[in-house]
Amino acid sequence: MKTSFEIRVASRELARQFYTAAGNSFLKTITEPVTNSDSSYKRMHVLPDACGVIAHALEYEKGQHFDLSSWKKERKGKTTHRRIDIHIYSAKWSGHKSRTCELVDHAEGLSPDEVKAAFEQLAADKSEVSKGRPGRSLFGRGVSDVLFAHNDGCVYSYKNGVLTEASFSFDRTKDDRPRCDLYIRKRVSSSKLKSLHLLPGENGTCVTFQLNNDCHIPEEGTIVQALSQFYMLRLINYDPDVSVRVYRYRANHKAYDDVLEYDFPTGDVIDRFKVSIGTPVENVSLPPLIMEGI
Repeated sequence: MKTSFEIRVASRELARQFYTAAGNSFLKTITEPVTNSDSSYKRMHVLPDACGVIAHALEYEKGQHFDLSSWKKERKGKTTHRRIDIHIYSAKWSGHKSRTCELVDHAEGLSPDEVKAAFEQLAADKSEVSKGRPGRSLFGRGVSDVLFAHNDGCVYSYKNGVLTEASFSFDRTKDDRPRCDLYIRKRVSSSKLKSLHLLPGENGTCVTFQLNNDCHIPEEGTIVQALSQFYMLRLINYDPDVSVRVYRYRANHKAYDDVLEYDFPTGDVIDRFKVSIGTPVENVSLPPLIMEGI
């Protein structure tokens, strides 16, 4: 006699996974939507996934002085300018709930079908949605983790005159699994788009959520530096044709904004290395992983 049953994941385990992935880290939380916006711009403008700085850096030989400033200066303006805005609301005067974050781009945008395909299955292969491009897929596991780890998660995407709103919810005390409600608006007022920092006649996406109470927002004196130097954002912040602008709405009606910038430290190259790592999987023919560095 044979019998089988489906194993379900307990809601508290799903909540733990969401929280562990992004819920307790402000920097990881912000990074996920930013990297997806960057990938969307690259698909839109048919740009390579890498900006080229790493390949150039690896041209330095042992004993040479390492300085990428001239390369960065020469590269500026060689590709289409891309802008990603981060809005962080910490005060009631802003008209938003305290600790609300909005991340906005003016890239591809998503149709209702694309929104559904991007989010209906957690951790699935999204290569079809991302047009077969390698690297980070369009709204993959990372952004889903962010939307469910925090509160009031929504994705507003404007494409070809249609605004799609995806509202995410997950209450581990009563929900068996995460939920997404989809609203499609074919008539959108300019005031509605303005409230989302989107533009009439221009595709784009606004990801918004309210940080959970365990996620600490860095102090005003450190937040720009922390985001600029965060290891998952360095290459985006280094690209001279990308502007990641951070708006902060603080107490006493004080508002701040800065563009994130990163520069690799200068110094002398003390060594070069190249390592080949073979596959650990037995009886499987896979090419070795080549690692090169200075």
